[in-house]
Amino acid sequence: MELDDEDDELADLEEAVMAVAWEMSQDRSMALPAVEVDERIRRSSLDEEDKDYEVAWGIRKAAGPESGRLVVVESLIGAERSKLVGTLSFLYLDRGYTMGCVAVTFGALSNLANDCANVTHAYELDAFIDAAAQGSLELSKPTLLFVTEGDLWTLQQSLSFMQLAAGNAVKVVFVGKGYEL
Repeated sequence: MELDDEDDELADLEEAVMAVAWEMSQDRSMALPAVEVDERIRRSSLDEEDKDYEVAWGIRKAAGPESGRLVVVESLIGAERSKLVGTLSFLYLDRGYTMGCVAVTFGALSNLANDCANVTHAYELDAFIDAAAQGSLELSKPTLLFVTEGDLWTLQQSLSFMQLAAGNAVKVVFVGKGYEL
């Protein structure tokens, strides 16, 4: 009987995470006009015809008019991820956003923060959730959060993070390899 209760609890948590994620993914309030996104891609000297095609596609997916407040950009790693995160950072900094990064491990957090311009928030996941719960994390200003290592999160961490993001002016961009998301 106990196992069934645990299964029900996990199913409820998963359902709650999916509901918040869906709601955020459909919210276009932080999407940018296509012309603005295309101009930033052009100014970033990305070679859309060749090696930077996936980076430009990821930028349009994460920031363009069809983007929600929750976006997943998969399979960009290394230099491609750096270009994506850097270009998105500048695009949203131009709009007055605060930049942030969240990961489970310090190494991943450090790499992500190095890719991001003008990082204000760089937290390991539990520290981010704790700081928000204690009121020491300022998220009243529009914020763009880059996130990785989602595969290492528990359902409870996922729900806490998603509710925090949904309840504030936060746009979340998950980046990484497919299995990390």
